Amino acid sequence: MRRLGPEEEALWARVVASVRPLAPRAAPADVAETPPARPAAPAPRPKPGKPSPPPRAAGPGITLDSSWDRRLARGLVQPDA
Repeated sequence: MRRLGPEEEALWARVVASVRPLAPRAAPADVAETPPARPAAPAPRPKPGKPSPPPRAAGPGITLDSSWDRRLARGLVQPDA
């Protein structure tokens, strides 16, 4: 690894002086003083309720019958009027 020249050292010193840390560093905790924390027991999951029925499709009202409705929906027949 090469050494920095005098100009590069001055430039690097300016960069280091202008940088701010994103978050302050926490002081390292002494491991011997604090025992490890036990993980908390997970909360019980609520039981799922009865699913709601799917919404009914709003029909056009009084129609001929279901077989004609299916044919019209598929585009197999064209209405006369």
